[in-house]
Amino acid sequence: QAQKIRAELTAGYPHQDIQPLMLTQVSSGLGDLDSPFGWLEKSVAHGDPAAGFLGLPPMNPLRTDPRFELIREALGIPPG
Repeated sequence: QAQKIRAELTAGYPHQDIQPLMLTQVSSGLGDLDSPFGWLEKSVAHGDPAAGFLGLPPMNPLRTDPRFELIREALGIPPG
């Protein structure tokens, strides 16, 4: 069921009010640790203000990946 919901959200982006960060959280919550970085990059590229929420616990599964550090640095968010 969760995979179906993710597919529906992904299909709706960018035509519906779906933020890339939401898709990042959904994907990582489902154990997908690769596609969230594509969504994070879109979030940064589009100046998504929600990208400032990288410090919240739902992002914890992504923190050990070097791509997370690159995105955090690109946003100017301090480590921690």
